Amino acid sequence: MISDEIKSRVLELKEQIRRHDEMYYVHDKPLISDAEYDRLFQELKTLEEKYPALITPDSPTQRVAGKVSEKFKTYEHKVPLLSLDSLFNQDEISNVLSRMEKELGHTFDYFAEPKLDGLTLSLVYHDGLLQTAATRGDGFKGEEVTLNARTIRSLPLKLKGDCPKILIVRGEVVLPVKGFEKLNIGLVERGEEPFANPRNAASGSLRQLDPSIVATRPLDYYVYDLLYCEGMSFETQKEIFAAFKQWGFKVSSLISVCHTMDDVTKYYHQIEEQRDVLDFEIDGIVIKLNN
Repeated sequence: MISDEIKSRVLELKEQIRRHDEMYYVHDKPLISDAEYDRLFQELKTLEEKYPALITPDSPTQRVAGKVSEKFKTYEHKVPLLSLDSLFNQDEISNVLSRMEKELGHTFDYFAEPKLDGLTLSLVYHDGLLQTAATRGDGFKGEEVTLNARTIRSLPLKLKGDCPKILIVRGEVVLPVKGFEKLNIGLVERGEEPFANPRNAASGSLRQLDPSIVATRPLDYYVYDLLYCEGMSFETQKEIFAAFKQWGFKVSSLISVCHTMDDVTKYYHQIEEQRDVLDFEIDGIVIKLNN
């Protein structure tokens, strides 16, 4: 028999650790020292080892779990992960936006964000708990990499607050530039082949067959697209991104609502000016209707 006191303490530790993980890995604002965090984590791990019935899939101790896979299973996306149309100069952007406004009959605000250069990953949540993570593949079928995705500390295993019964989001797994440099130094020191760039490093890391290896890579996850949300609706992209943050996802701090085409142009030049000093590599910007 497990006492109510033990059950309550385990729940309390899980919530505390999730909160500290979010503040550290999502917001970059740690609330406690590494030693204090390790003490909380070890206490939870010890209690779970003593009372295995209290272990749940969303527990912070269960991020690295499962055996080495021989290969990844094919996953059929519930909602296709379609590709974006590419535009290569200012004239092309202006022509497309003008045509959109003409076809729609009036103007809209635009929602702009950097296009992160990593590996696209779709996440499926049921009742706030992570169920499946899959790569984009051809947009209709990808690889199921749930065990590996669980090791990414900025990726929530359990959503916060009022969340939909079923939620499907799309985001990007990236390897920050400093983490990439450190990873390559380690590979070279061990006589292994270094990665050519952060994008290849992110993709190669997430597609390791051993989750324990993935857990050693400093991967990050940014969400940017709402694919399906049961029982909840939103009017604008801005509202969607506010919901992402409320649920505990990490989103780019460089998103912007642009009211005119001139604002889009200014945003593009601002991002280009910052490109060489960003924490992660980008491949241009993404422009959406904020509606």
